[in-house]
Amino acid sequence: MEIEIPRYVVAYIVVAIVAVSISLGLLRVTKIAAVVTIGAGLITAVLYLSFARFSTGYWDKFAAISFFFVGVYACAVSFALLFIGRLFRWPFFLGKKTSS
Repeated sequence: MEIEIPRYVVAYIVVAIVAVSISLGLLRVTKIAAVVTIGAGLITAVLYLSFARFSTGYWDKFAAISFFFVGVYACAVSFALLFIGRLFRWPFFLGKKTSS
């Protein structure tokens, strides 16, 4: 028995994975939550729109709307990752002063 996953669900999963990996990369650079969350959202949205542009060959008329909602979704995923990491006090998510 095979479960079919709708195509739009796969897009949400891919955006979440990209947002998490960018968040972890930004956490290596800085531990400031606002920079990590907003940076991950913006970088994920830019990558998503760049992929859409290169795969279709033209700019869709709804590109600005897509950019906004992908950015908001990626920010929410990044914020949830930071919240869980700091809630459980994982050392990677805490600053050097807070982790000890």
